[in-house]
Amino acid sequence: AHRLETDDLGFVEQVIQQVSRKYPIGSGEVYAVGFSQGGLFAENVACNLSLKVKAVAVVAAPMSVQLAQKCQPTQPVSIMMVIGKNEGVLPYNGEVHPNFGLISAPSAIQLFARINQSLAEPVRKTLLNGLVELQAYTNGKQKAELYSITDGGHQWQFAGNGSTFNTTQEIIRFFNELNVPTLPASSKLVAVDGANYHVRVLGEANS
Repeated sequence: AHRLETDDLGFVEQVIQQVSRKYPIGSGEVYAVGFSQGGLFAENVACNLSLKVKAVAVVAAPMSVQLAQKCQPTQPVSIMMVIGKNEGVLPYNGEVHPNFGLISAPSAIQLFARINQSLAEPVRKTLLNGLVELQAYTNGKQKAELYSITDGGHQWQFAGNGSTFNTTQEIIRFFNELNVPTLPASSKLVAVDGANYHVRVLGEANS
């Protein structure tokens, strides 16, 4: 698009305007999802149209070096990244290339976490019998979460170790739970008199 001088971001803004005129879209309830190069573009939307989208989901893509160097959202945006560690098309660990270099997926999620002014240390979890490694950052309002699929390649759906990661359902869950913090193991959120408390369980469970 850049080489062809195509205003792809402007096109997305027009789509949002047209859809919003035609359908009763809730205020601020606009999301972007992309796979492969579409995932790279969803990151472009997050970096440059942060006033238009609430959150983005990126599947099977890390982040381009060019975008990483210029990403300056006007306001924080939540982002979910899902990528296989054996990704062969857009490598998980990035790629050095004179025309289209890539930074690694962990570096990309750390970049968004810094931009969002998230807590420095992420929550790390192993999910689905080791199929998924989660690296989750939060600033209290927005999330930046990387779901690394242990043996995953360039694909949308993932299965292994007797478990399945349903990418579509997980993205919808992520969008629905943007205001629900991802807590460490042995932790839970407890509501008392209208306030939420983060409770760490350090011993045996009790009432």
